Amino acid sequence: MTAPDVPDGFALLCKTCRLRLANDATMAVVEQHFALEHQTTDLRLELVAICPRCDEPMRHDYTLGLVDVFACDRCHRTRRVRRDPPPTAGATP
Repeated sequence: MTAPDVPDGFALLCKTCRLRLANDATMAVVEQHFALEHQTTDLRLELVAICPRCDEPMRHDYTLGLVDVFACDRCHRTRRVRRDPPPTAGATP
């Protein structure tokens, strides 16, 4: 079983040690990391935006409606990501 799909421009980080996991990492690899490095089965991952300029994790700066704005503390680049609108009540997919 593979880890959840990671959108382009994003990565999964270990919340404990900030290790950036490969986008094609399997759940077995993720579970092994937590078991060996942190002696736990409690998986704590964070989905973060990745800076297109320096390839470092970006910090969420603010949200305007459906647009999240991220900032890179290393190279000071900003990035805007549009979220899908929430489904309306009673709508069929």
